Amino acid sequence: MLACDPTTAGQNSLDRKATSSAQRILEGHTIPLKTEETTDGRKSRADILEQHLPDHNESMSVVLERFANIGIDTPGVVALLGAHSVGRTHCVKLVHRLYPAVDPALNPTHVEHMLHKCPDAIPDPKAVQYVRNDRGTPMKLDNNYYRNILDNKGLLIVDHQLATDKRDKAICQENGQEPRLLL
Repeated sequence: MLACDPTTAGQNSLDRKATSSAQRILEGHTIPLKTEETTDGRKSRADILEQHLPDHNESMSVVLERFANIGIDTPGVVALLGAHSVGRTHCVKLVHRLYPAVDPALNPTHVEHMLHKCPDAIPDPKAVQYVRNDRGTPMKLDNNYYRNILDNKGLLIVDHQLATDKRDKAICQENGQEPRLLL
């Protein structure tokens, strides 16, 4: 077995270790993905990231197409976006749904919480203002995300579209009803 010096380890190795740790902490699963190994940490693919991964405000057609181009089908996209169950969304990414007028697609009971967390139409870039993606179980990878988006509590446009688009809705409903699908 080879030892790995953390000062010279490739970024990909560190990413895999971090992912493994996060999976244990969040009680999650492993989904094998194709990766490219680097040994010096100097090679970055960030420059081409936007070509392949969709923005959170893209249409569902663009989201599905971009993921299909890298080999992820519709059920895979629904599962992948389920990772939004964990973490938070910075206000700067969602204020367009609150100001100047509230997006009518949002659940009114959730809007009050969002407005409390994001009180300004133009968030202070130095402030760390955010809304938890899943208020009920924010640090557990579970099916609560699907129940939330089906109840119009998705923070991002992509979350809302996932729950309403005819290509994804039935999968979201199934994932929201059956927690064992995530095990």
